[in-house]
Amino acid sequence: LFSALAGARPREARPGAGSRRLWVVAAVAGIALALAAPVPGRLASVWADESGPPGPRLERAQRLARLYPREPQPREALARALQAQSPPRLDAAAAELKRASQLAPYNAYYMVWRAELRRAQGRWPEVEALARQTLALEPEFLQAWLLAAEADARAGRLRQARAELEQARRRRPALEPSSRAGGYLGLLASFDSERYAAVSRLIADAPKINR
Repeated sequence: LFSALAGARPREARPGAGSRRLWVVAAVAGIALALAAPVPGRLASVWADESGPPGPRLERAQRLARLYPREPQPREALARALQAQSPPRLDAAAAELKRASQLAPYNAYYMVWRAELRRAQGRWPEVEALARQTLALEPEFLQAWLLAAEADARAGRLRQARAELEQARRRRPALEPSSRAGGYLGLLASFDSERYAAVSRLIADAPKINR
């Protein structure tokens, strides 16, 4: 494009020498920028690699986040790398996912992911709060219904927990085609049958535990 522009001036309107030099410099700079344009994308593809030992993987993810500071996906890669550390750095991963949510406020997946991290830490009030934020944004997010149900069951709110499990069960058939589609819609429609059964048992056993 820039090389074409460099030769696009009509011969009848010959500019002065200074103007001509400026035009050539602008065209050369444009060509240089065009040649350099693929470099960030190639670096991103290398640094987003999630294979290899945890240490180098974390370093690559940190470089990716520096390369694209206003994009949520590098924060996601960084959160995964932090989770892969030994021991997992769950608080730091949750902080990166919070930043990803700020950059992509309509992506409910980051909220559910944060809720799963807090679940692993046994921080149930935070699990409940994040699950409810997710459902306010995406009422069809089945995993968020299961997280909310488990948080309520562990807090002794059994009636509410049963209602949330029922919401997940009733919504599942309509979302079944989306669960096979992959992508964001697939995440919304994904249903963890083992989690559903475990929360159901938790609710059923609650009176025994309370005694």
